[in-house]
Amino acid sequence: MNNQFRCFFAVGSREYLWLLLVSGAKNILVSFAYQEPFKSIKLLKRHECDLLLDSGAFTAWSKGKAVDIDEYIEFIKKTRSQYPHKIEYVNLDVIPGTIGKKPTSEDVEEAALKGYENLLYMQSKGLNPIHVFHQGEHFDWLKKMCDKCDYIGISPCNDYSDKVKTEWLQQAFDYLKRIGKIGKVKTHAFGMTSTDLLKRFPFSSADSSSYAFTSAFGVVFTPGGKCVISTTQEKHPDYIEYKPKEIKDKIIEHIESYGFSYKLAKENYKFRNIVNISHFLDIEEEINNNPVQFESPQNPLFNFDY
Repeated sequence: MNNQFRCFFAVGSREYLWLLLVSGAKNILVSFAYQEPFKSIKLLKRHECDLLLDSGAFTAWSKGKAVDIDEYIEFIKKTRSQYPHKIEYVNLDVIPGTIGKKPTSEDVEEAALKGYENLLYMQSKGLNPIHVFHQGEHFDWLKKMCDKCDYIGISPCNDYSDKVKTEWLQQAFDYLKRIGKIGKVKTHAFGMTSTDLLKRFPFSSADSSSYAFTSAFGVVFTPGGKCVISTTQEKHPDYIEYKPKEIKDKIIEHIESYGFSYKLAKENYKFRNIVNISHFLDIEEEINNNPVQFESPQNPLFNFDY
């Protein structure tokens, strides 16, 4: 198994793809819902990028629509036939409940069952997708997918606090260790790029879209956390000019270490975007230089319901 950690950058437009390629990103996530980056397929090939294809199920669900699984399968097969470099692809998720309403436990169980049926269907068509285990699902589903897949997704719920997500991730990896799957099944962190969590749990990969939307709102990632630097956000409490001088100087030094001026990053989201992409590439390099070793607690702080 390839033990190199990879950070995939979600991209829905050619402009953001170009910024990723300029910054040296090699792992790109493209959604079935936003296929515009494939208009730059020659650049993707030339830069020898690895691709992760996503079904766009959440995007469709948020618009009250559904993804046709056969069309998605055809999209995957067509892309694989045209693209010479490595491609991974995600199973067609089923989102529980309806928009604006918290799903019930029955909704979650029904969605988990339908998602697993989609996995079996895609496998029957000769594909081997990444199936996703979501926070709130029973751990029986994690066991089932580990028996069927060599690459799975782990997806914490964004509505929960970091503390609750951390406890659940600890539970999930402890379970994987108990059934002998750590190191045998690869794991992908869906929609999770918390530096602390990525350095705590032995993920094989993760994906980020936050590099893009944060830069649009004037934010850059730094080793000390996020900071607002755009001149249009001067009233924000995290605005850089409100920081102590020594912290402000360190942030400016960090930004300019990528080869352009702090002034450019303040005034142009594209340069903030490059800073944020570079931040996640730095995390990727750091994790690969210091691989995560998972440890189960000797005395669990909470009871696990497997």
